[in-house]
Amino acid sequence: EQQVILREIDMNIDDPNRYMYRIFWNSLFQTHPYHYPVIGERELFSALTVEDVRDYYQSRYVPNNMILVAVGDFDTAAALEKIKAAFADFKPKPLPYVYLPEEPRQIAPRNYVFEKDVKVARLSIGYHTVDIRHPDLYALDVMAMILGQGRSSRLYRNIKDEGLVYSISSWSYTPGQPGVFGISAQLEEENIEKVKSAISKELKRFQSELVNDEELERAKQKVISQYYFSGQSVQGKARELAGDYYLTGDLNFSGTYVEGIKKVTAAEIERVARRYFYPQNRTVVTMVPVNTQEADQAQAAPAADFNFQDSFRKFTLKNGITLLVKENFSAPIVSVQTFSLGGVRFEKESENGIASFMQSMLTRGTKNRDAAAIAEELESMGASLGTHSGYNSCYNQLAVLSDDFAHGVEILADVVKNPDFPEDEIEKLRKDVLASIKQQDEEIFSVASKLYRETYFTDHPYKNRPLGSKEAVEKIDSRALFEFYRKIYQPQRLVIAVVGAVKAERARKVIGEYFEGLAKAPLVEVAWKDQAPPSQAREAVKILPGKKQAILMLGFPGISLKSQDIYAFEVMSAILSGQGNRLFQELRDKLGLAYYVGTFNIIGLEAGSYVFYIGAKPENIAKSETAFWSEIERIKKEPVTAEELSRAKKALVGQKEINLQTNGSQAFSAGLDECYGLGYDNLDKYAGSIEKVSAADILRIARKYFRKENSVKIVVKPQE
Repeated sequence: EQQVILREIDMNIDDPNRYMYRIFWNSLFQTHPYHYPVIGERELFSALTVEDVRDYYQSRYVPNNMILVAVGDFDTAAALEKIKAAFADFKPKPLPYVYLPEEPRQIAPRNYVFEKDVKVARLSIGYHTVDIRHPDLYALDVMAMILGQGRSSRLYRNIKDEGLVYSISSWSYTPGQPGVFGISAQLEEENIEKVKSAISKELKRFQSELVNDEELERAKQKVISQYYFSGQSVQGKARELAGDYYLTGDLNFSGTYVEGIKKVTAAEIERVARRYFYPQNRTVVTMVPVNTQEADQAQAAPAADFNFQDSFRKFTLKNGITLLVKENFSAPIVSVQTFSLGGVRFEKESENGIASFMQSMLTRGTKNRDAAAIAEELESMGASLGTHSGYNSCYNQLAVLSDDFAHGVEILADVVKNPDFPEDEIEKLRKDVLASIKQQDEEIFSVASKLYRETYFTDHPYKNRPLGSKEAVEKIDSRALFEFYRKIYQPQRLVIAVVGAVKAERARKVIGEYFEGLAKAPLVEVAWKDQAPPSQAREAVKILPGKKQAILMLGFPGISLKSQDIYAFEVMSAILSGQGNRLFQELRDKLGLAYYVGTFNIIGLEAGSYVFYIGAKPENIAKSETAFWSEIERIKKEPVTAEELSRAKKALVGQKEINLQTNGSQAFSAGLDECYGLGYDNLDKYAGSIEKVSAADILRIARKYFRKENSVKIVVKPQE
């Protein structure tokens, strides 16, 4: 395990964002343990012994140092008896004293610039602030929201919209010890000084002029609504209770927190800004690309609670839109999501990326609102609206408080029905997308996935990535966007799912009223044949300079969403992949080959591909391939054990139930299945279908699909 973690340390160095995060905290804190990475320093970690680990475990894992929280659908008395029995022999003992040195007050600005093999620069600015028990916590959180969270924030409007950065945000981190107010951005190197100056100007505004009432109330509403949304799941509630008690000693701290946010005033924000935002308290860390010229030379089953058939009501609106509604009054929130066939399957080769681009443009201006107005209206309600595109569909997700349901739907309908695709916003987005493509080309797993798809899918658009190609994105204009939009947003194929605190009839009325203007048009049909399996094994290799790890992907013909083999594939994946399962145990624990290892299933409306992957040292790739084939032959020849089968089924059904706790997840599952022609209640048969999978079924599909002559292998590795 020690060797595995040492490889993970190397992997963190490969990831630009993780490495930037590490250097930032290392620079902010000179004395306090926040200076050190959680995973550890290589030299110290390498020196650990079994005795060190055992001593640490025995000193910290004692009942007087633990909090146990249980949240969910169970009988409290019965559960408590089981907990008492399980921990009956767990005896308290004295805890060793731990000295946490205080971070000395920073008395001079710090500025650290370093080079890394990246294409986009990163900038992080931090100011020392307070811990979670300090009364300034509330003003700092509201100020972070005003400054850099959301499209109506000051940093977004005055820096992002000016085209100076690809992304920018601010945050306030207040843990158990004094924390940090931070600002992070991704940008081109030539804009660094301009952006630093612009950020400084925005921080000084807080010190010299009071935040206006509208901006203040909008920010407070957003902070409070995020609190409501974060507590929807049982995990969220358990984390909240445990965290509150551990950090503050108050089980009801979250309620206190909401009240504290409500009481924040403009004068308080001005006072707090003056207290913390001064030059001697500032740390600036900048990651820049290595010299380009030098780099070029170097490279020469659901439970009854989720019975969708009974809990959802289905309507067909006058213009052909399918509406699904589920009432849930457990919290004052509603999720509204729209789905349509679309995505990469609807793109021509020469316009790869237009689906994702079009979706992103929907919230950047309609015939009735510009981008700023959309953002401000949503944020004034504490609502969020996300637009997305994948391989098979385009979808939009609105989360809104129930009191603002009609207003939220009106904005969503405006975005869907009346896009304007303004030229200035197209150019801003184009810069962002091209930067994201650059970043994907820096990330080794993303590069490997792209190479695999291009090698396997020769005659199907699944070979392309949703973000698109640089060449296609550079050519996108408003005419092309309108043409593509009209192919996707046709009411006969649009599905809208509503889940939350709203009556079904009211949802039907409001959705019908605001979406009636979406007129019927001749449907644009897109039909693809399944990708023919390779007639002989294929291989591809790509060199990615500047990395320490390599990636191997070994794949085979796969299935479509409508295949009867889909449940057997899910159970097989649960047995093969995931911590503690076959690939993890064999290739990582026993052989020590892997940084990470697993499988993924490329699956859509046409047949996809099933892929084994591993991240490893370059010199271990050949051994990893041998180990993969050994495991593949094993699952083709030996029936999986009854224990493996039972554990996988329980894990799948349990995880499915956990994933369906929120309004948004239920709307997404029902709406997408309806859009794909599987039926909104498709999930109702999940648990039963998983339970029917046998060891013989897994033998059958492994033998059917995992044939060497149909395999595809790709390797991405560093320059030797």
